[in-house]
Amino acid sequence: MTRIFTDLAGVVGQLVPPWAIPIVLIVAGVLALPPWLESVRSKQIKGFVRRMVRADDGERAELADQALQLAGTRRLRLVGLALEALRYDQRTLRDEALSRLEQHPKGRDDAAKLRERFEKPAVRFSDPLAAQVRVERLLREGLVVGAAEQLEAAQRQFPDNPELKQLEASIATAASEESA
Repeated sequence: MTRIFTDLAGVVGQLVPPWAIPIVLIVAGVLALPPWLESVRSKQIKGFVRRMVRADDGERAELADQALQLAGTRRLRLVGLALEALRYDQRTLRDEALSRLEQHPKGRDDAAKLRERFEKPAVRFSDPLAAQVRVERLLREGLVVGAAEQLEAAQRQFPDNPELKQLEASIATAASEESA
């Protein structure tokens, strides 16, 4: 291991004069400082969000304020904050980070991409028969609420389909039996 360092020092000594080595190290340190500080800040933000999971309401609000304060108006920090809030299901913090990101001049595209990632995609059916089959399968499995949601999406897509209108009665019957 020491041989590696001595060989490396020898190569650097041949490429750079000895008087320039401290200058090169200082320049490298100065150039490495901003990315290092960003990584420290992002780890601090992640720590605040992670601690929010087990905190009570008052402490959770304080931690959210600290995370938002650290993120400030920096685009990449806000993106990281929104992703971490999504990971730990902190919806209010996620929404606040997204609203701040939308106010950032370069953050609108990032906010739009994150919103697409967060929101559930709209249910699309290839035809009314596929929708009918899915709703009937959910009813057979006893998932009345899911069947009702799927039927609602299918009726928005195919409003004049009579088979889908007949399924409404089946769902109403199943819902009344479930509540009884």
